[in-house]
Amino acid sequence: MPPRYSRADFRAALQALLPTGRIWPREEGTTQAQVLDGLAAVYERQSADAAALLSDAFPAGAHQLLPDWEATLAVSGQTTLQQRRAAVVAQLIGVGGQSIPYLTAYAKALGFDVTITQYGPARAGGAQAGSPCCGDAWSFVWSIGLVQWTSTHARAGQSAAGESLAAWGEAAFETALRRVAAAHTLVRFSYTSPDAAPWDDGLIGWDHGFTIWET
Repeated sequence: MPPRYSRADFRAALQALLPTGRIWPREEGTTQAQVLDGLAAVYERQSADAAALLSDAFPAGAHQLLPDWEATLAVSGQTTLQQRRAAVVAQLIGVGGQSIPYLTAYAKALGFDVTITQYGPARAGGAQAGSPCCGDAWSFVWSIGLVQWTSTHARAGQSAAGESLAAWGEAAFETALRRVAAAHTLVRFSYTSPDAAPWDDGLIGWDHGFTIWET
């Protein structure tokens, strides 16, 4: 890391550049000292901004340049600083793909452990007893299963001032996954709760209204 200089350091450096003499006082409270103190504050801020560029150069630690990263990668919908950074990193390192391993890894980069299920129409000789009787439209449907109430908690050095102490990122997560899904497919989201009653296998808030009904 580069050296970090304080306001007092810059004020002392500016005073050291002044000529000597009675008309060049160094004492606190003089007009000249106040002018130099104002200039020192500007240099301190510029020095801090320059040092921050080293961390902003990498999206995992970006702060001031995070909006530029998001605009460049067309990332939006995240709320907390941690979620925004994770979304940028996931988009930046993603090589593209529609396979289950790729989508699972993409979700993991966003902080979610998921399972992915693909569907297909029922066919004689292919369907098994107990399998759902899906129509042809289900060839273009896949679902993402994850534990409900996945939360992001505020962390020192990772969160910004004014953020809530915890955020639930399902809405932002769904936006991110739909963004990378194949355009001809429909994504369903199935949330499970580890504390749910056994009679429903933990299925709650099932798919946010994305069920396909056969007619």
